[in-house]
Amino acid sequence: MTRVLIVDDEEMYRKYLSQILEIEGCIVKTAATGSAAREIARDFAPDVLIIDWLLAEDRRGTEIAQELQSMHPGMRTIMITGYSADEISKSGITAPVFRLVEKPFRLETIVSAVNDALAAC
Repeated sequence: MTRVLIVDDEEMYRKYLSQILEIEGCIVKTAATGSAAREIARDFAPDVLIIDWLLAEDRRGTEIAQELQSMHPGMRTIMITGYSADEISKSGITAPVFRLVEKPFRLETIVSAVNDALAAC
């Protein structure tokens, strides 16, 4: 079964994504902060990380993604954001991001991104 870690400071997105991906057969864990994500990822070993680009603790999701990627090199990262793709690319993403998805998004978009990430492993 696919293990997915969702990191977003917005509870609504964590719940929404978790429910959708569990219906799709994934094992899902969620975190609101980067430090919680690190704790969970240590033992959970996610196949896919879905992470918000900017977290409330004023940390970039790319920083957390890099840390988790070093723990689990085979993990694929899907970055979600309320910012435009142009704004994100201007900021210079340094983490290996498999796909960038702008909020709000359709349920099919995330499910497709997770399936594509797994197929790319």
